[in-house]
Amino acid sequence: MSAVTAAAGTWELSTSATSQIATGSPDTGVLARLRIGATAGMQNVYFPLNRAVKILDNLYIHTTGAGNVGEITIFIE
Repeated sequence: MSAVTAAAGTWELSTSATSQIATGSPDTGVLARLRIGATAGMQNVYFPLNRAVKILDNLYIHTTGAGNVGEITIFIE
């Protein structure tokens, strides 16, 4: 995941259309979470999803407050 950030917040990659960022124990639909610091810049994070991606799969990006500025690029090998 390559994230270009502008503010602090949390980003969540999920198969669920509903955010679970505020949930202490998310369900299995949450694939990854990334905490963003207040400093603007680029962060590169690698984590294996250990999940097969199929045609027409829906992946959702959920964010908190000011952390919703920026972009995420997902690299699928």
